[in-house]
Amino acid sequence: HEIIKFVKDTLFALIMGQITQDQFLSSCSEFVTLSEAAGDNWEIVKDGTNAWIQRTAVIHVTKHSDDSEDIDEDILLQSVDKTVDDDDSNTIEVKADTTEQISCKYEVHYSPSYSVPVLYCRFWTCSGQMLSLEQVWSLAPLPARGWDRLSMAPHPVTGMPWVQVHPCQTRQVADLMISSSSSSSKCNYIVTFLSLYGQAVGLTISTKYVQRF
Repeated sequence: HEIIKFVKDTLFALIMGQITQDQFLSSCSEFVTLSEAAGDNWEIVKDGTNAWIQRTAVIHVTKHSDDSEDIDEDILLQSVDKTVDDDDSNTIEVKADTTEQISCKYEVHYSPSYSVPVLYCRFWTCSGQMLSLEQVWSLAPLPARGWDRLSMAPHPVTGMPWVQVHPCQTRQVADLMISSSSSSSKCNYIVTFLSLYGQAVGLTISTKYVQRF
């Protein structure tokens, strides 16, 4: 119930859709502070006039006899392993015969064209092989899957092809959840953005972010 209420409250920030770059950076700074407390190591990166947040992790996909798989996530930070909380584990359905280690990188950039944040990500195996769009799509829980949500797009800094999550239908989603919320509630734009759109690539936000407010 805390998560549902928190997302409802934060959607007042999202309902207007667009934010300025300064608002984006301010929200990113607050989000990184929350991330430090939650222990999942998001960081701000600056490259000239560009600034974004990013997180690198390792996903361990284990195949079970009942055709389900468990995904455990370890943060890649100076080669130090991290004990994963229950909040960081998800059941996914991807085809694999054995336990496989997959590295992933998530980045949230500001789009000056649309004045909204955009989530980019890429996944690769131990051999360095990049996962296809279909394989990335299969990482998401069934209710969050949708071909219209993912596409390959040039990275805003390097120009290399990354998986992009479309931040579409924000207003429609907000209309369904906002009816019982208070506009005076404190919220963080990035937390709700990732809570909504990170699901499309199997990225979840810990309940520790909710508990900080």
